[in-house]
Amino acid sequence: MTSSGAILNFVDTFQAYDTSASNGVTTQSQSQFSFDWNSFSMTSQAGGNNSASAGNLNGVGGFSDPTLPLDSTGVSAQVNTSTTPQAGFGPVNRASATAFKEVQLFNLVDEADFILNGALTPVAGSVDFSFNWSLQATTGPTKLGDSPEAMVLLTIDNPFDVALPGTLFEQLLASGQRSGTFTYHMDLGANDFGFLSMTASAIGISLIPEPGALALVGVGLFGLAFARRRRDQAGV
Repeated sequence: MTSSGAILNFVDTFQAYDTSASNGVTTQSQSQFSFDWNSFSMTSQAGGNNSASAGNLNGVGGFSDPTLPLDSTGVSAQVNTSTTPQAGFGPVNRASATAFKEVQLFNLVDEADFILNGALTPVAGSVDFSFNWSLQATTGPTKLGDSPEAMVLLTIDNPFDVALPGTLFEQLLASGQRSGTFTYHMDLGANDFGFLSMTASAIGISLIPEPGALALVGVGLFGLAFARRRRDQAGV
């Protein structure tokens, strides 16, 4: 939302995506940088179900579009790691994805002047930002050492204001789901420009035990049980 008589003018925007998926020695990755906010996503896959994707939610517009709604600026990241190792590959399955989106400059312009004359006349006012976010992580019961991570970061700043920039961050390191809303109020002078960046990231690591590793685990458990039995017999 913006103050009456003014609309947001996104002067300079860009986005970047980076995904990677691996199964043992096999790794596939993709990265892309774009100045266009058109909606697209990309996927990396390697072995079994190991995959990573990052995307732009409802993205429209390009370099400068004063009519672009803020709810079209979302980013997303998703990864999946398989529970079964692929024949001939190592025990570690990984996937990671990051989507980064930035509005380097934005200001407020006169709504009536823009509609009537197409002119971007700077005006003073305020902006109330509201961003919905959602984090979800799941783990499989057959995985050993499963390590999921999901995070979202939002930074908003007016470089012409002495107040500290607003940095809003959420992270999920275990199985579960959380959602919420980031809200931030910003005052802008007629000659002020704001800064806005959004990052979504997801990481998944599944350690698949090899037969030798399982044997070592069994020996270790047996040793602990034997030591405890001897301690109990000694009255310790």
